[in-house]
Amino acid sequence: MIYKEYQRNHVILPGRGRALESFLKQDYKGMQHKLRNAVSSNSEDALTWSCFDVLANLPSLDKAAALDEILEDSFHGDSPLSFRSRHLTNKDIEIYVGKSYTGISTKESTGSRLGISMKRQQRVSERRYSGYRASRQKDNPTK
Repeated sequence: MIYKEYQRNHVILPGRGRALESFLKQDYKGMQHKLRNAVSSNSEDALTWSCFDVLANLPSLDKAAALDEILEDSFHGDSPLSFRSRHLTNKDIEIYVGKSYTGISTKESTGSRLGISMKRQQRVSERRYSGYRASRQKDNPTK
């Protein structure tokens, strides 16, 4: 499905419209691919924004439980880590949507990604949520 406006394809919390616009207008190597694909119902960036911006900005949500469920689903019940088992609270978990990262050894930019960090702990992910599922399916195509 192709939407007439990108706003119809994204969950936008009150006051987060400009942040979404900024996220979509980020350029990577001279291209604004997020904005170009923002109206498509197949947009991974729309899914990433709609899921993780809500998690990052609604204080009443249990981030640890939600992230654990996402990881459990992505790894077919065989998640490599658990936020709940580490007894993390919402204050301990930081979620960044649209942050750019540069590799330590390659010095190459990843473009705009999803980042999840735990205070006083290592970064959990620098990939989009969909990257979890894709990497797991490559390793275990029967799951």
